[in-house]
Amino acid sequence: MMLDILPFLSCKLRFKGRLLQPNCQIETLDVLTTVDPPEVSASSSCFDSDSERPSISSRVSCSSRTSSKFSQWQSCPPSDGDCRSITAASFDGGGVRGVSSAKIMSILMDDLARATGREERVGDCFDLLAGTSTGGLIALMLGRLRVPANSLIQIYSELSARLFNSKLKTLRSIFKGCKYSGSLARKLFEGIVMENAVEGASALLNSDMAEGCDVFVTTVDVMDVTGNPLLLRTYDCHPSHTIAEAAQATTAAPTYFPHKVLSSGNVVVDGGVRFNNPTELLIREAHMRFGKNVKFNLLLSIGTGEKSPIIMRRCSSGLSLMSLPKMMGKLMTDSEAVHERVHAKFEDTDMGTYLRINVPAIGDVNLDDFKSIPEMILATERFMNTPEMLEVRRRTVEILKSGLCRERASLS
Repeated sequence: MMLDILPFLSCKLRFKGRLLQPNCQIETLDVLTTVDPPEVSASSSCFDSDSERPSISSRVSCSSRTSSKFSQWQSCPPSDGDCRSITAASFDGGGVRGVSSAKIMSILMDDLARATGREERVGDCFDLLAGTSTGGLIALMLGRLRVPANSLIQIYSELSARLFNSKLKTLRSIFKGCKYSGSLARKLFEGIVMENAVEGASALLNSDMAEGCDVFVTTVDVMDVTGNPLLLRTYDCHPSHTIAEAAQATTAAPTYFPHKVLSSGNVVVDGGVRFNNPTELLIREAHMRFGKNVKFNLLLSIGTGEKSPIIMRRCSSGLSLMSLPKMMGKLMTDSEAVHERVHAKFEDTDMGTYLRINVPAIGDVNLDDFKSIPEMILATERFMNTPEMLEVRRRTVEILKSGLCRERASLS
């Protein structure tokens, strides 16, 4: 499957041509957002060397529309203080399309390294990461395991090839109800943890030895699918699950992998069943974790590709029931409705800066189509280097650099 990227971009992107300035509005394909990043003075850099600003480009969607109605599982007490500003990132679910999210983070962190003169880890730049399914795996690797962003793509590509390269998936689907092996997934996740955590394969989510930022991943309890999400947190006050356990739980997509029985006794599946875009959950969690008046220096939401419109096919007697399963699957994993609500919330309230990056043309790649990974990486590279979004990426790096500068100044 070849992705026809350039023609798509030429007809899909609509950019007003205005540079992004504090308190200005920038219109993208589907959204309009207000961006108010902190000022960064080039003359007062806290870094040893202030290299040339990188040539950056990207497309960012920014949006949302109503406050979240989701109630949360009990969280740790919020930090003291009336108002705290944080930097956070949210990663959508999407199977192998998560390689696009990995590439986006790699590009942003490379940009930041050029701006600061040193390699930065995502866990040092963000206060809170959230992820669903493949996005949960990315959040755990970047935030809890502190995997360098530029190493993530290789790990992700190798993992996908081993996980989804099964000749028995049809037979497994018939006799076991899912295409792929849960035991293989557990083994592979434990291998990743063993290579990157000093505590070894059984490392806990909330270990005292953890050095990364706060992370949570989403799951859904099979006994209460329409109820609260079950969030697995690195900062939970209760006895923790292991990192590998959390990774397997948040990626247990129905029909692809078996459900996961947690050590707590809960039987869970992939959070993408209801919370494919966890950005609203992140906002709610930030209020509980950091206080009700928390503001966002940056809330970055990263999607796994724009999907084609949801169509219910017609037949001679009316609407075709054969199209219902696929249509319902798309509706369940839709991320744009959450995006629209979050955008509207940021427009209506003084919550800070919200940006969403979502690459076009890859949203319909099947969750297990690992052979399309090279094409999705190429599509993401081309998209992130379109001239229309150069200023947006520059300002994103400026916000991250400013946060690092303030933190290091407070420690000196």
